[in-house]
Amino acid sequence: MKESTFFDIWEFLLLPSALDICNTFKFADCEFMNNYKEVKTEYENLKKVIKNRMQKHPDKDKLMDRHKIAAAFAIAVAQSRQFKINRNKCDRLGAFIMDCTLAWNVSVNIIKGFTITEENENGSKDYAVLLEKKGFFYPETSNLGYEIQTIKALYWTIEKNSRYQYGERTGLFFLANIFYLIERYSKSKFIIETK
Repeated sequence: MKESTFFDIWEFLLLPSALDICNTFKFADCEFMNNYKEVKTEYENLKKVIKNRMQKHPDKDKLMDRHKIAAAFAIAVAQSRQFKINRNKCDRLGAFIMDCTLAWNVSVNIIKGFTITEENENGSKDYAVLLEKKGFFYPETSNLGYEIQTIKALYWTIEKNSRYQYGERTGLFFLANIFYLIERYSKSKFIIETK
């Protein structure tokens, strides 16, 4: 990803989402730390991991698809502390969940942006408009919503291994696959519901 694109994602996707999270967690005296350089460095490191692991892939042109870009961005954001909170008003888990929520929101919006562009180019304007207005469809779950469960899973991936970073490095490909599956699930559900 070129610097301008990274900067655009930061400015137009991450910062508004961070502001929403701070407003939601006002009770915790939440403050966004604006760790742009830290996230950018971690993102670049994760890109190297992807490229190194994908070198043996027969289709080297597609090393960094949108799902891997979003996954690398998610892990870079979740791994770098994004919010300062009053520990007397919110526990440590709350701060990490805020980081992971921010990571999830931004990454899903990265996928959504790529998908809307592709769907418009392919002539599926109805689906592009639906994505623009409502976002992706998610699988139904028995208790907590799918997004909440996935954010918690992201938290557990990062938190358990934050000092050694093994979880993030291997979790990167799982997360990219989750983004792919969400994209496919959403498109399939749209096709079924519009028949």
